[in-house]
Amino acid sequence: MPHDLHQRSAPWRYGLAVLAVVTALLVTLASREFGLANRSAAFLAAILVTGWYAGPGALVVALVLSTLCFDYFFLPPLYTLGLDWGPDPYLLWFLLFALLAAWFSWGRRRSARQLEQARDELEDRVTARTAELQRSEAYLVAAQEMSHTGSWSRQVSTGEGHWSDETFRIFGLDPASPAPDRNQLLSLMHIDDRDRFDQAMVAGARDRHGFELNLRVVRPDGSLRYVHTKGQPTMGPAGEVIEFTGVIMDVTDRKRAARSVRRARERALDARYAAMLAERTRLAREIHDTLLQGFTGVGLRLVAAANRVAGQPETTAELRDIVGQVQKTLEDARRAVWDMRSPALDGAELSATLRTVAEDATRGTGIGLNYEVKGLPRPVDPSIEAVAFRVVQEAVANAVKHASAQSVKVRCTYGARRMRLSITDDGKGFTVDPDFGTYGGHWGLLGMRERASQIRARLSVRSTPGQGTEIRLLLPYGVGRQGSGA
Repeated sequence: MPHDLHQRSAPWRYGLAVLAVVTALLVTLASREFGLANRSAAFLAAILVTGWYAGPGALVVALVLSTLCFDYFFLPPLYTLGLDWGPDPYLLWFLLFALLAAWFSWGRRRSARQLEQARDELEDRVTARTAELQRSEAYLVAAQEMSHTGSWSRQVSTGEGHWSDETFRIFGLDPASPAPDRNQLLSLMHIDDRDRFDQAMVAGARDRHGFELNLRVVRPDGSLRYVHTKGQPTMGPAGEVIEFTGVIMDVTDRKRAARSVRRARERALDARYAAMLAERTRLAREIHDTLLQGFTGVGLRLVAAANRVAGQPETTAELRDIVGQVQKTLEDARRAVWDMRSPALDGAELSATLRTVAEDATRGTGIGLNYEVKGLPRPVDPSIEAVAFRVVQEAVANAVKHASAQSVKVRCTYGARRMRLSITDDGKGFTVDPDFGTYGGHWGLLGMRERASQIRARLSVRSTPGQGTEIRLLLPYGVGRQGSGA
């Protein structure tokens, strides 16, 4: 074949030239016996075959041998070589056609060789590119397995899709199975997420934009997985969306880790709150048993001394002023000790106690108070009452001291399963720290959150500079009882 001529030996190539010419001679002699007049066709064919299969050197040999044979056997005078200054016209025509045949054969062979060389180079490039794509695919598969990220595509018109192996694994399906259709895909999603996914696909196709969703997948074995998926549209010639392609990531482990971190943080807050409360209770007890008792004794002795002084009205008046200051100091100290300990509500109904707390905090400040109760009051565990009491007390105090508010609204709502408290002011507001850090050295918000987390209540703070503050507290009626909402 032309592409392996370089592998053929010289005897083979030149032997082919001689054999082709001899064959042409025999065929031409035989055809003459049958009355066929064409004496050059076989020799021209020999030249073509030699040029095609044996290369340029053998082609020259075949050309020379064919010319000599044609002249010797078929041009008069026969069996003589008539090559001289005036050759036979038939010989000239033969030489012309022989040269044309040689040129054609050589040109065709060279073109075929170049074509096969180009094909070999193309095959080499295809092989290299295929190997590169296979490596890239292997890297992609490994990356998807390590990151739990799969890829997918879905035709909008037909619903046909393609999934990577990792996508099948995320959904708990066999990678050898076909990609599920729309109904099968929706059946694999949590019932509360199906409409969101379907609406995202429809809206993306209609508005020609991508989508990004957090979904829950229910595997065939019943296990629940959390996934994050993102899709991008592919447009057709008319600008319509013909396909969505995207990625999907299994974030179950990440969610579980975040949940563990959150629970650990809550436990740390609980322990921190319990330690702080225990320390405050201890300090309150120590102050009550030592300092307050001592001040009480001092006050009693001053009263007794004042009663014994006679004839000295100025001294008596001074002593009575001192006694008054001691009594006021004792009242302030008792109030501080009472604030440090858990409040005792004396069996009063919670909403009435909260109203009293709010009124006491705003009395004499010029700040308007709007207190509202919704729903039928229900009994609440004492620990829950204590948290509600402290949160309302601290929130209203913050509005009075720091917010420069004109009015405060307290709303107490008794729901079917939980109780809601909201304290809203129209003050100057602030930027909320997600971690409930200190604000200007004040620990009130952090204390509220710690108290709420102690009883599994939910506290939220909404505020914007210049637009006031709202504090919401969602409380269970009893410790350990959780509900879905009011």
